[in-house]
Amino acid sequence: MPVLASYTPKTAAVRYLQYYYTAANPNPIGKKLLLNEPGDTSSYSRVHARYNLFFTIYLKNTVTIQH
Repeated sequence: MPVLASYTPKTAAVRYLQYYYTAANPNPIGKKLLLNEPGDTSSYSRVHARYNLFFTIYLKNTVTIQH
């Protein structure tokens, strides 16, 4: 059984990213990866916006999701 503490962000940077890319992400569960730009001005978000579409298409074409 997973331990909840192992999923809790340990640093401020990880909490920030978890908030903007997961918790505040308006996309439904299973579609969170479609968020290209969360609306902040961080350097991470600029890089993410540039490359997210590439990785999203790659995953869609190479990964089989079991339901």
